[in-house]
Amino acid sequence: YYVVVFGGAKLISHTVLPDTRGQAGVGYSHIEAMEARGDIAGALAAWEAVLAADPNAVAARMHAADLYAHKGTDHARAAAIFKVIQTHPKANAEVQRYASQRLIDLYFGPLNDEGRAMVEMRKLIERWPDTTEAKFAREALANIKKHEKHERHE
Repeated sequence: YYVVVFGGAKLISHTVLPDTRGQAGVGYSHIEAMEARGDIAGALAAWEAVLAADPNAVAARMHAADLYAHKGTDHARAAAIFKVIQTHPKANAEVQRYASQRLIDLYFGPLNDEGRAMVEMRKLIERWPDTTEAKFAREALANIKKHEKHERHE
């Protein structure tokens, strides 16, 4: 069941992540340069400064959460940021769905909380029932239930 959920998030990550390069008034290239140099701690501190200064910086939130999730060590912080993005009024539906998927990935992965992952999948299905992401979530839930039922009978 991991493949369905993880695959879904990775599939859309390249298409819905806000790209702030070249946007007037958004200067994150210096933070992205820190990341490229491998200064993850410095980049995370810089993203946190942006988040503290601008509660509407959705793109910065997404970048920070993804960095925490992929290269940082504070997966709980990544989850907290993704939770904010899920309902942020400045985040469009695609970005909110992406945040939901990444949150599910974290719960199944490093946060090791299958119960929370399943709750988040149900929320995603309820909120966006006719989307590809909901289809993947339904399939993943069905596979989990099938797997659990199979384990109980062994």
